[in-house]
Amino acid sequence: MGILYVLVLILSVTSVYGMSEPAQIPPELRNLKAKVEDTKGVVHELKAFRCNEGATLKFKRGSLDYTLSLVSIKSIRVLGVEDGSVRVMVHLKDGKVEGFHLPSSTRCSAQTEVGNVEFYITDVKNIELYQGEAK
Repeated sequence: MGILYVLVLILSVTSVYGMSEPAQIPPELRNLKAKVEDTKGVVHELKAFRCNEGATLKFKRGSLDYTLSLVSIKSIRVLGVEDGSVRVMVHLKDGKVEGFHLPSSTRCSAQTEVGNVEFYITDVKNIELYQGEAK
């Protein structure tokens, strides 16, 4: 009787666990593509790019917090890491260039031709973003 109970419990837990779906990609990010150069100089072509599972990135400049939509960003260049934050230069699609800091815990993810990819902002040198354009 005890073995049957354990078997039923395991089967019910695994069937419910197996039904969970991966996090949904926000609609505005489905066509967001990225060319990412990692710290070893390898370039990766990505699609459905997002950071912290969302459509925005939270930056800091001085004491103030800025939130920017990923679709408004043309590129992010990592300049250095200091005290748990990452200095970045952000080129916006409207032509503006701004310096900010990102938490070093910022995690980005995307899809590739061979599978999903995840990385911390500290793992990259440069990110170029484009919306469904040929690159």
